[in-house]
Amino acid sequence: AGELVRATGPGLPHQEPRQFVTRQTPIDRNGSRQVTVLDFASTDAARRVKEVRIGGEGVIRLTLENGSTEGVQLEGGRTAQVTTEAGSVELGGTLPVHPTRTPLFETRPPWETHGSAIAVLDPPVADGTPLGFEVDDPLTLDDEHQYRRSEEPWDGAGQFRAEAYVNYDADALYLCALVFKPDLVVRHPDDAPLDLDNEPDDIHVDGVQLYYQVEEREPQGFLIALADGGTTKVHRVSGTAGDPAAVNARWTPLPDADETGYCLTVKILETAIDQLPPATRIRFDLLVNEARSDRTRRAGQLVWSGAGGWVYLRGDRHSVSEYGWLQLT
Repeated sequence: AGELVRATGPGLPHQEPRQFVTRQTPIDRNGSRQVTVLDFASTDAARRVKEVRIGGEGVIRLTLENGSTEGVQLEGGRTAQVTTEAGSVELGGTLPVHPTRTPLFETRPPWETHGSAIAVLDPPVADGTPLGFEVDDPLTLDDEHQYRRSEEPWDGAGQFRAEAYVNYDADALYLCALVFKPDLVVRHPDDAPLDLDNEPDDIHVDGVQLYYQVEEREPQGFLIALADGGTTKVHRVSGTAGDPAAVNARWTPLPDADETGYCLTVKILETAIDQLPPATRIRFDLLVNEARSDRTRRAGQLVWSGAGGWVYLRGDRHSVSEYGWLQLT
């Protein structure tokens, strides 16, 4: 079901406007799927697609002019089983599947920018490993609409993604971030200054930007960059009340030989959160910078709240209006 809308829009550069046909489909609570078949067999008349049928449970079946059929079986939104006369092949990977997705290039709507900060009686060790963290409700950063790019677009969750866990107790706020990426770029003491456009040098190495606001108090913002030997460099983000002296952050490489990246733990001395009643929400956001060994500037960053845009010349600036929400549980 849907509606076809014909419109005139810009053509290729230096060409006249073109006519386009757009299919609009209403979204119901069960979701909708639009299927487009791109037929590359135009030189072989017998192999041209004659008919497309869309069945239940993700089955798409093509009938060709020569009478043969080809089927596609979608599994969980990420993989597909393609069947032809020559046999079958499975496409896709083993990435986690999320039940709801936002269209590309749109910011994540408010009802999806919610996460949980879990109260703990015994505080995590916060030694650069997940030891002691409550991990029941992870914050995921693994989709294109969460990526701010510089030049190149996001290359998929298999190359750069992250998940994080937030805990708190009477004394502190705790963060554990697992970042999956092919290589690590850290700041060394003898590195020459970059002097790039009034931006802190440490946004151009691997690390995170952490922001939160408790009720109407001043927002807290920190830039935390990986340094030698599991240490970090912590900076206050300009325009916030963050105090680097209140932060203890450590990191370790991921121990799994099949995954490259790092685990970063952060402990921030903070007593205001524990004074709030359960189910109170605080503003929060986590940004993960993507540095590459073949670049001077960062390539981009993942933004948990889904606040879009470009990373170039943004520095560490991040408006409170772009934060998501954490509910105290």
